[in-house]
Amino acid sequence: MQGLWRTADVVDPMLLEAVVARLARGVLGRRIVRPRVPGARFASVPAGWSYPLAYRAEPLALQHITSWADAQARNLDPSRGPGFRLSAVLLSDGGTLVSLLCSHVLTDARGLLAAVDTALRETAGPPPGGAALSATAHDTATSHRAGTGPLGGHATDSASHPAAGTARLSFGDRKPAISTAGSTRTGSDWADARRTWSTVIRGFRPWRGRAHNAVDPTSSRPSPTAELPAKPAYGRVTSAFVHVDAAAWDALAAASDATANTLFVATVANILWDSGFSVDRIHASLPVDLRAQRPADPPRQTTPSDPPRQTAPSDTPRQTAPGDTPRGNSLAMCAASIERGADLAAVREACRAAFAHPDGAPPGVPPELLHLLPARLAHLATSGAGERDVLCSNIGRVPDSLLSLGPHRALGVAARAVHPGITPRQLHHLRTRLSGYLLQVGDHYRLALVGLDARLFPSDTQLRDLAIERITALGLRADAW
Repeated sequence: MQGLWRTADVVDPMLLEAVVARLARGVLGRRIVRPRVPGARFASVPAGWSYPLAYRAEPLALQHITSWADAQARNLDPSRGPGFRLSAVLLSDGGTLVSLLCSHVLTDARGLLAAVDTALRETAGPPPGGAALSATAHDTATSHRAGTGPLGGHATDSASHPAAGTARLSFGDRKPAISTAGSTRTGSDWADARRTWSTVIRGFRPWRGRAHNAVDPTSSRPSPTAELPAKPAYGRVTSAFVHVDAAAWDALAAASDATANTLFVATVANILWDSGFSVDRIHASLPVDLRAQRPADPPRQTTPSDPPRQTAPSDTPRQTAPGDTPRGNSLAMCAASIERGADLAAVREACRAAFAHPDGAPPGVPPELLHLLPARLAHLATSGAGERDVLCSNIGRVPDSLLSLGPHRALGVAARAVHPGITPRQLHHLRTRLSGYLLQVGDHYRLALVGLDARLFPSDTQLRDLAIERITALGLRADAW
């Protein structure tokens, strides 16, 4: 993932180095270690160091902002070092562009925002000892062990394990997660393997059939069909950033008895059709936040007929409330089917139906089974999971702390997923054509788009123009970043 800040003036490198040091002390400053015992999960441990700030003082022309941002998306290998990297460049208009790259293995978009929020708030206090932190200093902090998430498997009792510096990563919900219990490193692989094997043995019962009235979580997944247009065997990823007034966007959605999220999903789908996509039904992947409700709204049990934990009966993923501190990955993927020409009311109903049936492991097959499979088999078993024609990720509102970097006001903030090192062959085999990421920044919505089909989106400029034309056709003003 990548977060981007653009400021109106020059940001002091010393300030950014302090941010790096603060980030290194949090959830991003960790690396992944392989378990010693079959069945144990990969663990995250303090990295003990951080990548130095990459700061370019030579001014960058504004038309090259997107290209520079793409170039910062270099591979991060969290098995060898920390899962984040901060870089910055001065702009020709006198401002600064800052990029934070983060491995999705460690956290999701809301977890990333929370980590940056914490770092920026702490940067206003006494500076840390430096960006290069010792493992001993990390090991004294409270850390976490992961469960398998709300889609299946066991919950972890945080009171039953002593706090330590090791966190466990679970891939049962197709994305790693960090939850709220800790375990000591010594002997933790054996304990974790016993838990995994026990859960699989107790939960693996495909011969019993599906439970009465249970919903098959795979029923909403569209199967690949021959009607999908083929991708070219060459090309590259393209990107665009646009912003629109939030009040005008919300008013337009409300006029159709819809929500801002409905309008977002419909807009991304229509941009894909505007590009020449010939299929009349688009399948959209919708990530949903599964974190616990805020204290004022106690968590409830999720039944097969209920949507994941969100503000029901809305079609909008739950927004992180003030005071929440998201950590790790806590997402479910849902699938909505959208017909060409559908109005916002129909799109809203499609999103509601999707949230009622999140993807997950088949009934009677515990997600923990993936931990027992060899790496190649686990990869094949999850290949293409969550992939559909478009991805629409509504990240939510940016914390107020991110609207500035120290004394420097942010002209804009954006977030997106990136694909460092992807080859034309890998790009050719992806089903997803277009990804959209919506972020509310102050009184504006920031829409980041990533084109994954070179035939439909051959250039950044073409993708940007399609987005502006689509939003303009709605009667709204869209501006490029």
